[in-house]
Amino acid sequence: MPATRPHSYFRDLWNRLLRAIRNDFWRKMIAIACAILVYFAISYQRDNNDSIRVPVEVIVPQNYVNMSSKQYVNLRLSGNRFFLRDSNRLSRLKVVVRIPELAGAHNIDEYPVKIDPSNIEGLPRFGVSANSIEPASLSLKLDQRITKELKIVANYNQDGELPSEYMVVKVTMEPDTVKVSGPESKLKDVQSISTEKIPLSGVNDNFEYQVDLRKREFITFEQNSVRALVTISRQYENRLMKAVTVRVLTLPGKNSKVELATPYVDVTLRGAKDKLGMLKNSSICPYIDISSFEKSGVYSAEVFYTVDDPSSISVKEIYPSRIQITITTPTSN
Repeated sequence: MPATRPHSYFRDLWNRLLRAIRNDFWRKMIAIACAILVYFAISYQRDNNDSIRVPVEVIVPQNYVNMSSKQYVNLRLSGNRFFLRDSNRLSRLKVVVRIPELAGAHNIDEYPVKIDPSNIEGLPRFGVSANSIEPASLSLKLDQRITKELKIVANYNQDGELPSEYMVVKVTMEPDTVKVSGPESKLKDVQSISTEKIPLSGVNDNFEYQVDLRKREFITFEQNSVRALVTISRQYENRLMKAVTVRVLTLPGKNSKVELATPYVDVTLRGAKDKLGMLKNSSICPYIDISSFEKSGVYSAEVFYTVDDPSSISVKEIYPSRIQITITTPTSN
């Protein structure tokens, strides 16, 4: 018998516990649930004494442009402490302001906007509220939106980039115009849009390049880039070589005496810039040919020439182009 007493004791204890739970069961459950709710309601509440800086997004009618700089407001929140401690969710908060349709106005320097908690996006539906918003109002600058078709201008710098002997002949843009949209005050006097810089470093032949249009504040483009067709050519220039000695060609063994009215000519050359820069007087040889003049007399002889590297350099002009010569042929006894 003594061995059964502990077992009987625990069984009586268990039966008493069951009777206590069964007695007015639902009232006890409701009391427990209320206690839990009160606990969580109190523990989840927290005042955020720190100011939270959030951006303001302004949505304007399609025919207007917001020209104000990026604006922010400071919020002080209270409520669910788990939300207020979640930096990721706080970073997604923003204030959204929607501007109604504006009739008849063009340029509005100061458009007042009031901000209230209904403008805050990113807050949970329940459990968090805004205690304060600073500033509670903003001033916006609005301008009417216009659309224009503008010419596209190529932007490049050949000095210091292209080899010295080459030059940009032309740049063709495809397309050569673009439709742009922006505030009237910014676009009304604009006649063209520039591209970003087209690189020319080390280029010596024609090429195509997809280049972006240079961005302007508050202005949007129908397309952001265009194709540039760049035509490259060697630079040609003229060079005047003064007082170049004229040589006389005659038949071998002919002992005629030849006097030139002017033994020098000025020669204008044309060629690649780098080739002309290396040219010397000895590279050009003007001459007259008197082999066909057999008798003594005064003649007018045309000046001919030879030049080094005729594929790159040509003679544009020789002055004078004809020279008066006097030929004296010795008489035979």
